[in-house]
Amino acid sequence: MVEFPILDPGLARPRNPNATRSACRLDATKDDMALTLEPDCTLADYRERYARIGLTTLLQDAAYGLAMARAQALSVRRLVIRDGNDELGVVQVLEKHALGGAIGVLMMDRGPLWLPDSGSDVRMCEFFRAFARLWPRRLGRKRRVIPEWPRSAENGRALTLAGYRAIDADAAGLPREGYETYLLGLDADQALQRARLLPRWRAGLLRAERHEA
Repeated sequence: MVEFPILDPGLARPRNPNATRSACRLDATKDDMALTLEPDCTLADYRERYARIGLTTLLQDAAYGLAMARAQALSVRRLVIRDGNDELGVVQVLEKHALGGAIGVLMMDRGPLWLPDSGSDVRMCEFFRAFARLWPRRLGRKRRVIPEWPRSAENGRALTLAGYRAIDADAAGLPREGYETYLLGLDADQALQRARLLPRWRAGLLRAERHEA
């Protein structure tokens, strides 16, 4: 699965909505505004919804958020995506603030995640509008987004229309390179699992085991 690399929201001016066909529309409608991000989802509720999604990205796992919060002194926000009374998915956001909140960084990596039969390109565009409403662009706030969305010209145009731009983009506005997700099966014994890892990953695992011992 090849997806977009880091995107920086709020830095690109939306283009003319008639310039290209896209899943995103600039003329936000009443239906667009119906999609909301409900904050302060409990850890247990987030984990229950995450489990219902099935095979998905680990960067949105609650355990990853807890580990990052501890290692880098971040705050974790877990949100439920809703359309009216319908629950559509979840997203985990990491934050760090200074000077009483005047300066801060916001990170949303490999999200959002949709519950079964809830995701669509149109809803993905609506999500990024709702995200910007909750965390609008302002002086002192840096927002970093890695969308869980396949890298394609159509999706790239949709994100540009929604007010996002790819870092290190080509002339067409697309990221020069996507990234891939590799899944490592845990059904083999530990020796075989270690052999499948890249050397630097094996070395990092060994250092972690020695530190834990």
